[in-house]
Amino acid sequence: MARYGYHAEMPPNRLTRAEQVAANDVALRTAAGDVMVEEGWEATTFGKIARRAGLTVGALYARAESVEDVAVDLWEQEVGPWFDDAVNRLITSARAGDSHGLLAALGNWDKSARMSALVVELLVASDFDQHLREVITASAHATLAPHITPSSTSDAASAHAAAAGTLVVSFGLGRAIAARCGVNLPEMGLHEVKVHAGMFAAQPSIEAPPTPPALRWLRELDDLDPTQQSVVLGTLEVIGRVGYRNATVTRIARAAGVPRGGLLSNFSSKTDLLAHAARTALIPPREVWEQYQPVVEEHGPLTARAIFLAEFLKPENRPMWSVNLELARISRVIPELAEFVPAADVLSVTHLGVMLTALIAPDLDGLPYAGPFTAGTAT
Repeated sequence: MARYGYHAEMPPNRLTRAEQVAANDVALRTAAGDVMVEEGWEATTFGKIARRAGLTVGALYARAESVEDVAVDLWEQEVGPWFDDAVNRLITSARAGDSHGLLAALGNWDKSARMSALVVELLVASDFDQHLREVITASAHATLAPHITPSSTSDAASAHAAAAGTLVVSFGLGRAIAARCGVNLPEMGLHEVKVHAGMFAAQPSIEAPPTPPALRWLRELDDLDPTQQSVVLGTLEVIGRVGYRNATVTRIARAAGVPRGGLLSNFSSKTDLLAHAARTALIPPREVWEQYQPVVEEHGPLTARAIFLAEFLKPENRPMWSVNLELARISRVIPELAEFVPAADVLSVTHLGVMLTALIAPDLDGLPYAGPFTAGTAT
């Protein structure tokens, strides 16, 4: 065959079957990440992923049975390792009191916008999906646990370091959530970062904190008739339990105890219904904090923030974390919910991050948060 100008060798640019399979895996993973970042978890479908990758839906079905399978693969191969490295950079710098290193570590979250966006999208989605929770939440918990869980000896120094680690990670996650929502975050100053680094060296100074006021997350609904109250509270309950993607008008109607047709005659869509319920009933996290103004005036802002966070993290507030995180996440792609984009101030950003950290590791309510809020500054 060679004498006629033909060669048995494979053309140099042609991939082997194994190489093509690997290339398709990468293309599908990249496409899935792009769709999730651009359109959000609730809009991610096999069809969109396949089109973006330039492959058939059948090629995707040959690799995964569901979008959840694709998300798990994306986390395991790309996002999870990035998250693990990013968290370790934050904690290592803060624990060493290296404020310049911490500034660089936090800056890495800002620069790696695609990865930090996927961290937020997948972690919040995992709160509402058992399949994702079993892998993604478990993986994230394994990353965070060494830094935010006191040692078995439960000594004061260990508990204090765990509280400091929680707040440092939460600040990074909060900035990632805010950036994901399109918030124009102020540039971090070195003094602000020094305070976060200094939390590890601070000592608790509150021996007998004042009794905190009970937090209120919902407005009074006395001016609504019982049916309207049921619709508002039923909507928030369903969204907080199953998330926007899995919520349906039928599901909400069942939770509210009203006919589905009645909801559809008053609201044009699930989004319209959610916007109405949130606007009517939810107290934004910033206003939740303002309930502590009397404590601020009597005991000072550091003490107030410490006892506020301890109250904020009580397990019974978990449904409200889920609702607020889900509203923040979807507000960037749903115009009707734009008013629920979080504020850009440090306190609001940190609280969003604490909500997400607490969903990953739901045992944070016993940590001594008085200490970190009396922190000095690092070098």
